[in-house]
Amino acid sequence: MNGSRQRPDMSAFARYIGIDYSGAETPMASLKGLRVYMADGNNSPIEVLPPASPRKYWTRRGIAEWLVARLGEDKATLVGIDHGFSFPLRYFEVHHLSPDWHEFLDDFQRHWPTDEDIYVDFVRDGIRGNGAARMGNSRWRRLTEERSGSAKSVFHFDVHGSVAKSSHAGIPWLRYIRDQLGKRVHFWPFDGWDIPAAHSAIAEAYPALWSRNFAIEDRTPDQHDAFSIASWLSRADRNDRLAACLNPDLTPPERAVAQVEGWILGVPGLIRANDKTMGRIPNPTAPRTSVHQGSKHVMPESEKIHNQETLMATIRKYLKPGQKVVLLLTEEECGLITSLTYIPEELMQAIYSSKCRDEIVSARFTLSELEELGGCIAAEANHTKSRKLRKSLDAVFEKIEQLNLKYCDEDSSIQETSIPQLKKKPNLVLVKK
Repeated sequence: MNGSRQRPDMSAFARYIGIDYSGAETPMASLKGLRVYMADGNNSPIEVLPPASPRKYWTRRGIAEWLVARLGEDKATLVGIDHGFSFPLRYFEVHHLSPDWHEFLDDFQRHWPTDEDIYVDFVRDGIRGNGAARMGNSRWRRLTEERSGSAKSVFHFDVHGSVAKSSHAGIPWLRYIRDQLGKRVHFWPFDGWDIPAAHSAIAEAYPALWSRNFAIEDRTPDQHDAFSIASWLSRADRNDRLAACLNPDLTPPERAVAQVEGWILGVPGLIRANDKTMGRIPNPTAPRTSVHQGSKHVMPESEKIHNQETLMATIRKYLKPGQKVVLLLTEEECGLITSLTYIPEELMQAIYSSKCRDEIVSARFTLSELEELGGCIAAEANHTKSRKLRKSLDAVFEKIEQLNLKYCDEDSSIQETSIPQLKKKPNLVLVKK
């Protein structure tokens, strides 16, 4: 962490907490899926059980109150929680919200009061709150979710591995912690990419990035996810990987977006052939650390203006429903896509029916089709062991990302849409037209 005074063992934190979250039932319900592990210094994480009560397991309210107590202590603590901390920039655009995370917390809780004694589904079904005025689309994904290659959208409910319900249940409790602790806790990266020395911090975690690195032993999957978060945080802080992950390699526009959408700790920034999630060199142009006023975090005015200007520079051109954009590909890139990835048949046909001139193919896609194509390519790039292949796929993915930064749908529906079933690629040959 830039400017941080580290202890003699060179680690920036004294304590590490991993939380595997659950959005089931109500905030007062005892949930088997809520698990907490904590590591002090170099010690291995141990499970933290809830205070003695008739409830056998943690509740969401209980975890929030326990975190307030721990983070209020004079002991620098890093917490990783397994749920989304914010929503895609498209959500802010559609609902005409200021691109400010702290304002988002207040607005979201007013519409989705899931810190009250209710189920998340009560708001989804219109029984409580006003969720209909703040809905999202399962196709909307944050930049960090796209870069992870496997993380699902925070609006993708009712599927295996979904974080939608836990995110909608957990975000109001982040607001609670902020209101209780104010400047004593740093919400990364919303309050700045650099965490002040001797400060405690909370970051979004994705245990799938790390859980395979640790033997599961006799732990349940939920226990192992919480254990893996705490273990990785502790280990990464001691071997300098944490400092690199706290400053992912992002362009200035991407950094501005990520300070609104949030970022999953450990997800790489720019996708390159030589990327190593755990060993990235910090970006020297990282924004300055935030300052505090009263009980809430406030960015320096100059930084806020800079971020707003950067966000304005990323405002995209609106497209009419069904309008397509042109993705320019080389014949080699077309062959790469069609021979190495599994993509929906309609996307395959869009490539094969494209015009080719001077060995450049002009493929036309709607933004939703482009997003789907990018997801297929990113998944392939993240799983291949070939550095050469990854570099080629990265180049195609970057072209798609540039188009996504330039355009957005004029009338993007916020209703849930089905995802076409992926089909195996046909054996077709690209023909020049």
